[in-house]
Amino acid sequence: MTPDFWTSVLLSLTNEEVALVYEALGHLEPAGEAVTLRKKLAPLLSNEVDSEDALPLPKTAASPSPDGSPSHPNPSACARNGTTLRSDGRWKASGVFARASNTTSHSVISALASAHYDSPLQSPTLWIDSVRNSLVNSQETFEGNDLESIISRCQALRESDVAGQFLQMLAGIQLSFVYQDKHITPSMTKFYHSHVRPLKNAPALRTFQEWLATGAKFGRIAAGGSVYTLLLLSGLGLQSVAGRVHGLVHSDVATMLRSPQTAEPGTLASIRIPNLLISILRLPLLIEIGGTLLDCTSFKESDRVLGGLKTLELQLPPRSSSAWQPCSPVFSEDGRYISISKAVSTYLNRSAAGTAFSPQPSQSADIRPRPALPDPMPLDVTIIKTCYSRFHTLNTCLPAQRDRQENVAWTNLYREKAEQGRSAQSVLGLRKLLQDFYPNGYKASKDVYIRVPIAEIFAYSALELQNDDGSLMAFICTAMPKGMKDLLFPSLIACLDGPDLFTARPSSLPAGENTPPPFDCLHFSWYNRYTTKGNDAPSNVHPYELRLGNSRTNTWQMLPYPSRDMAEYGQLFDRLTEAFRDVFAWIGSMLQVHLPEAEYEALAQVAESLPGNAVSAVEPFVSLVVNINVRTEAHRDQFDKNLCLALAIGDFSGSGLVLHEQGLVLELQNGDFAVFRSSETTHFNLNYVGRRATFVMQTDAEFDKWTGEQNGWGHSDYL
Repeated sequence: MTPDFWTSVLLSLTNEEVALVYEALGHLEPAGEAVTLRKKLAPLLSNEVDSEDALPLPKTAASPSPDGSPSHPNPSACARNGTTLRSDGRWKASGVFARASNTTSHSVISALASAHYDSPLQSPTLWIDSVRNSLVNSQETFEGNDLESIISRCQALRESDVAGQFLQMLAGIQLSFVYQDKHITPSMTKFYHSHVRPLKNAPALRTFQEWLATGAKFGRIAAGGSVYTLLLLSGLGLQSVAGRVHGLVHSDVATMLRSPQTAEPGTLASIRIPNLLISILRLPLLIEIGGTLLDCTSFKESDRVLGGLKTLELQLPPRSSSAWQPCSPVFSEDGRYISISKAVSTYLNRSAAGTAFSPQPSQSADIRPRPALPDPMPLDVTIIKTCYSRFHTLNTCLPAQRDRQENVAWTNLYREKAEQGRSAQSVLGLRKLLQDFYPNGYKASKDVYIRVPIAEIFAYSALELQNDDGSLMAFICTAMPKGMKDLLFPSLIACLDGPDLFTARPSSLPAGENTPPPFDCLHFSWYNRYTTKGNDAPSNVHPYELRLGNSRTNTWQMLPYPSRDMAEYGQLFDRLTEAFRDVFAWIGSMLQVHLPEAEYEALAQVAESLPGNAVSAVEPFVSLVVNINVRTEAHRDQFDKNLCLALAIGDFSGSGLVLHEQGLVLELQNGDFAVFRSSETTHFNLNYVGRRATFVMQTDAEFDKWTGEQNGWGHSDYL
């Protein structure tokens, strides 16, 4: 059959079907017809190739990204999974404003576009009246239990809910601007302790961070459309959804609002959203933001004021004049403005109708501000300085095999040796064993190990091991409160909707079989590897309008970006961060007190520099890896920055964490955690019996390029 015949067939396919065909044709190359058809298909995929939802490119065309996240195109295969190979060429303006496309942003924007004035349920006119009724004084009473009174109460509470969510989002934006104006210290934590904690009814640090993060998201969305876009969110019940989105979805939504032509052609989003805001302008509002009294009906003023919120993101595109021209202000009948500050007071004074209201935003509707966790209790920390030299040649070379099968065999060999290691019986015994363990800066024999039964000799305390230069080798803590520790495994099972994913490892395997149970993992991570650098890019052109030579340019990865798992398993991530909120906060407070200050600050600097003012759930780290049924083979995490943390969870015995070069076996039990240098240390697990999981917290080492020079975009006028 001719290529023209195939072309007519392909043009009738859906986007998903086109992607599958494109991928299949890649495996047929260099067949002539396959090449021709792929070239014809490419324009159909031009908006999606660089996105998180892009079709997988042939292995010869792209370098792999971490755990399946968006990858930057690479014209030649790299056996070592190396960095991106750039095509020859110079940066040039394309005249087309690119968008980091992903499904979640389309979901939000399509939901916004679903409102229409003819609907009895989702009409912006109803929301205008609801907000107006809630923001002004009303003499209406809701006493009585007859049908009319009950219906009146239900209607009033509905109006209160819409207005309450709307005011929450506005308050979050105001808070973000106040923080920006007063933020003169480099650390949010230091700002909190100096400015917020002394206040009456001060929120917990974590709550304050979440308020700022959601305030930045809503500020970005309002800057894309207008303050009245937030009214659409509250009317549609999307406030909590928009507050929970991960990565830069909120910026994607703002970009489509500013320039609806960047939305999918022909969708409601590309046609209707500006028109939806026309009648909403009948609710003229004044709000003080950043020391300026903003007339919310003026798009020019909104762009100027809301555009001043710094969120470590690229600026939004110019507002599309053709799309927004019809939205001229339509004032209310009396021409009067409603002052938000006065309206909030009125609203709060009327809250006796049934629901209490806090004007600050939270991550979701069911997350309420919690009291601050108590300061960490004094912890008995045993410090042992060793003669181990982390920079000795014998300690820096990877001893394990790079071939997968050979590495499994190597790991099994040294796993047996580690199982036979000598066990320390006391703190004094451990000191004696370590005293002569590294005679020349490295362990005397590669076959010798020391087993450290952490829970037995360091019960509810901590151990800090130091290298010969005083730097941290490892920090191990067993001091997690018992109530918190007992809930770890049940909480994880609940988040995973039951124990089905866990495989109870038996005490022995059939003869000749040494295959571990399935090892499932999820990466809820922020990455900065394989990013598109802008060192030579012009500063006066928006980065999203640039192309490098004739190549495809990965606009999605100009800034740090979240992993694919963050989007695909977003609800699970939300459940985990809520269920383990206090656990993560407790671990963070322990690290802040007990890690070397320079080590902690290096990690915290990254956590406080995420795009969109995003807040890390596992600060000072920015990534959470959930491992289930885990028994790792020997490896080093070459992309980890400085330190990583491993928290053991489950009902199991065994599975000690082996630090090979140091010759140590850390026998962690449920609730114990260890911090060590994962990029420098070959590590693996011993066999275990029972059900086991780990939380691993880490930070991508490539973030140094972001915190240092913003991936080469620091000179841009649009960052």
